[in-house]
Amino acid sequence: GAYGSWFLLWAYRPYAPETSLTAIASKLTAEWWIPLRLLGGRLDMFSVVDVMVAFFLFLPLGALLAVWPIRLRGSLRGFLPALYFAGAVELSQTMVLGRTVDITDFLVQAAGVGIGWAIVRRAGFRPYGEQLSRKR
Repeated sequence: GAYGSWFLLWAYRPYAPETSLTAIASKLTAEWWIPLRLLGGRLDMFSVVDVMVAFFLFLPLGALLAVWPIRLRGSLRGFLPALYFAGAVELSQTMVLGRTVDITDFLVQAAGVGIGWAIVRRAGFRPYGEQLSRKR
């Protein structure tokens, strides 16, 4: 929960809400599905750092879910919750002023989650149990 909250603080900067419904709708054009559309024309260090930050922020989440999944079965097993979280964070950026939605961010975050999960599993660790137990 704390890690997710910290990541939301990072993703929602500059902390200014988008108030225009027209502006929110314009962020959901078909162009956001094109990978590297926003970074393709840039040849600077910011582009490299932007991709690396997205990857390395989600790598620990994948590693955590490899040993402590939310559920052992169902739609919350494995690293799927991190992919749901990444998608929700990316889509919710439409409501932040100055932020754009980009499929590249989601793909890089998904790669970070998957690689973090795979590294821990290949190291021989197995799930210790569920984060949300069925007995409540």
